[in-house]
Amino acid sequence: MELLTGCVGQEWPVVITGPSQAGKTAIVHLLAQLLGVKVETLSLNTSTDTMELLGGFEQADMDRSVGDLWGKVVVWVSGVTEELLGADRVEEGLLFMQRFLQLEQQFKERSLKRRRKDQVKIISEVVLSVRATNIRVVECEQLLVEVGRLEDSKQGTFEWVDSVLVGAMT
Repeated sequence: MELLTGCVGQEWPVVITGPSQAGKTAIVHLLAQLLGVKVETLSLNTSTDTMELLGGFEQADMDRSVGDLWGKVVVWVSGVTEELLGADRVEEGLLFMQRFLQLEQQFKERSLKRRRKDQVKIISEVVLSVRATNIRVVECEQLLVEVGRLEDSKQGTFEWVDSVLVGAMT
């Protein structure tokens, strides 16, 4: 149990074996909740195939791609904000936070209306707002490339989607 707690606390992948309905998944979810970390489970059994383990090609899903990039940007913005506030740029940091909160509200409104192109523009605006602070300029350029890919993506294409297992290992 102590070893399991340590692994979950470090957000390391954990493999637990045992009979069906023994509480393996429940204990991992409980520990993750207590430690405040995200957990994803992958049940392995005789019907598990390689796509579940490694991932595979799936039809491109614009909603998923936009949502994934937004989630990445939100975490990134948190770090940028901390950096601004910790670098004696408090006023600039507060103005940036205010602008981000406005854009976040717009993003949520566009999500409800399923306006993906507008959401992509909002993500671009967030990244450009960070770039204007001259912090993490290289990361800004990388994110703008990802935004460009979303703007250029076409319906009916296929993309590789990693499995939960591969995602945990990267």
